[in-house]
Amino acid sequence: MFNEKIKDFICFFVFLLIVFAFFHKFIVGNYIFAYKDLSRYFYPLRYLMAEQVRVGVMPLWNPFLYCGYPFLATLQIGFFYPLTIIYYFLSFDFAFNLYIIVHYYLAALFFYSMMRHFKASSAAAFISSVVFAFSGYLLSVSNMNTTLCAVVWLPLVIMFYDKLINRFSLMRLFLFSLFLVFTFLGGEPTVVYFSLLILFAYGLHKGESARQRLLNVCFLVLGVVVFLLIAAVQLLPFLEFARFSDRAVLTGYELISFRSFPIRETLTFLFPYFYGTVLRAGSYTTQILGKQIQDWVISPYVGVIPLFFVFYSIYKPNRRTIFWALIGLLGLFLAYGRYTPIHYLFYVFFPGVSYIRFPVKYIFITVFSISLLAGFGFDTFFKDFKKNSYKIIITIFVLSFCFSFLRILLSLFKSNLFRVMVLRIGKNANEIILEGLWKTIDINLYSFLYISIILFVFGFALYLFRNSLIKKNVLFFIIISVAVFDLAATNISINTASNRKVFEETPPNMAFLLKDKDLFRYASTKSLEEHNKRVYGIDFDRSLFESVDKFSANRPLVYKLFNYDGYNSMIFESHEKLNQIYSRLELNERLKILGALNVKYVASIMRLPSSYLRLVKHSDNYFYGEIFIYENKYWLPRAYLVSSYRIAQDSKAYVKILKDRTFNPRQEVILEEGLPSDFINSRFDFRGQANIVTYDYNGPKIKTNANRASILFLSDSYYPGWKAYVDGKETTILKANYRFRAVLVPAGNHEVSFSYEPFWFKVGMVITISTLLVFAGIFAANFLLRLGKPHL
Repeated sequence: MFNEKIKDFICFFVFLLIVFAFFHKFIVGNYIFAYKDLSRYFYPLRYLMAEQVRVGVMPLWNPFLYCGYPFLATLQIGFFYPLTIIYYFLSFDFAFNLYIIVHYYLAALFFYSMMRHFKASSAAAFISSVVFAFSGYLLSVSNMNTTLCAVVWLPLVIMFYDKLINRFSLMRLFLFSLFLVFTFLGGEPTVVYFSLLILFAYGLHKGESARQRLLNVCFLVLGVVVFLLIAAVQLLPFLEFARFSDRAVLTGYELISFRSFPIRETLTFLFPYFYGTVLRAGSYTTQILGKQIQDWVISPYVGVIPLFFVFYSIYKPNRRTIFWALIGLLGLFLAYGRYTPIHYLFYVFFPGVSYIRFPVKYIFITVFSISLLAGFGFDTFFKDFKKNSYKIIITIFVLSFCFSFLRILLSLFKSNLFRVMVLRIGKNANEIILEGLWKTIDINLYSFLYISIILFVFGFALYLFRNSLIKKNVLFFIIISVAVFDLAATNISINTASNRKVFEETPPNMAFLLKDKDLFRYASTKSLEEHNKRVYGIDFDRSLFESVDKFSANRPLVYKLFNYDGYNSMIFESHEKLNQIYSRLELNERLKILGALNVKYVASIMRLPSSYLRLVKHSDNYFYGEIFIYENKYWLPRAYLVSSYRIAQDSKAYVKILKDRTFNPRQEVILEEGLPSDFINSRFDFRGQANIVTYDYNGPKIKTNANRASILFLSDSYYPGWKAYVDGKETTILKANYRFRAVLVPAGNHEVSFSYEPFWFKVGMVITISTLLVFAGIFAANFLLRLGKPHL
């Protein structure tokens, strides 16, 4: 037993060394994780969260995007997630890296613990853990930070559910629920949802009788109830925002099944870049592959030797391996999305699936199962090895020879294969595409040789062991070393890095806007937003820097610049509808309305022909594209007074008023209901002004002065939880101009303040704290009772 503990601690230490090998440049160098959503989404949002906490503000509201939205409620910032504490005690850039890196160590640690719980040998548990933590899938989702944070807890969730159904105790119930809470707080509800489905199936699988199966399901239900109570502080605000978000209405199958995993890419579990890679320009494009393409998972590669053990575990099946093989297949068929009927059946019949986009993310189920089966197969293989050793060794050598032969054959016909592919591409071929295609063929030739060598080394090590030329421990060391080397050599390049200077240097266009001390918003045209979905440049650093200068996604948020739009996982349904309404207006009408929403600057990738705009900056020193920054001549302050209103109770009535040429947003607002009869609804003989005294995370304070009762319009999002006070007395917030705020203020001088006090957040906090206190009380009482018992 003591010897096994030493092995475990050695494995934990080796995991640290492997993590350092994979991520050393992010730990000791001047590099930051920056691939895709890491730089344009997670970096700015986490930066804002850390900034708010450091000034003593709960990050409930983000005023910089979408005219403000409930920040904490989106779940993506992971405020209540335990590891988020890293951001508050370290420099942000280092914390940003460390937060990601720590999760790979935890993934290996947790999976190892689960495998040991399942009675796997230390070597088998090590193999499984390495496959899980350093698979192409888990490394790919570093840029989908929330998925990474959620998936790493799944081994502990499975392990403690298994413990719970083996022997019930309150502590096991609490820990099972707590780890499920951490999965949710990581920021990806999809992982929670499908983890529960796996647990349900596992409970049925583990039950030896109908009574036991029913009991297992009851334990799961009880665990879920505790999970809901502990997670309430995050769950209730999240559900409230989901109700108002575009997710509630944008549930058509075409949208939900976008980024399905093409069936052909199943090959990439063994051949990592068989169809090219998004990390190399031109080698993974629609010109080569057609419309069936996804760029969410760069590669799901799990290694050659682990896959051998997976197939061996299926070749020598038992009840446990069959269960996990079926779970893995289910995950794969769900990931295929629109390419098979399985995902559509789940979409129709399973509540909640219609809100989950990108079926490719379900590959986490398959990778989890593969990792388990690799460990189980490892132990089964070495139990059976002496009986079938020569047959196994010969099989491995034959496979190695076959891959070598295929490599030679393809090398001989490489040019012919290239010409056939070029003919298939046809007119879409250009120099970059052709170069990418040639490199893809080279990668596959290398893959065949690489697999052949790994199989040969594996077979030769088994041969030496079979003939007693090496001991078992040496054999295990060789197998593990080759597996780790295989994953490192193939997957380490997935971690795309950018020099820290890219994040520290202020781009020219950001510097230009920062010179303007007014409180304003900027907006980007749709064509610019589409342009910014890619980066262009001679290298990644330059591309990233130029993309920020082109107003890429949320990056200007770091400079505390206010964007009318934004980039988020959930956005207001009303915001989307408003944009659709504006898109139907002529450019000048649209600019006039945006001006009323405090949009002072408009960034465009092309010239905009409008007398309402004044060109103030033009940048064309980019690798590709140019940026025009215009000042909107009709922009208005963020808060202003009007004395007239019109009523529109639906979007059609709202559009009708907008198209009325007599409507002037500077002089009147559109409300959903009328005001008291003593309010003088007239533009004439009105004098009034509003000055924003403070505008911070806690809500704006505004001083008003008017010759009669008026309406204070604030172009910040209308949302439940906001309260308004006139001279300290609470007043009603009106929904104005479709999705913004207005307050009725009396004549004379007054101070109006706004405060965000979300009801469901408060309710959730009470539920969460109460639940934790109840469990703490029970555990404390139990401890004291044990302490007071006489020892026999």
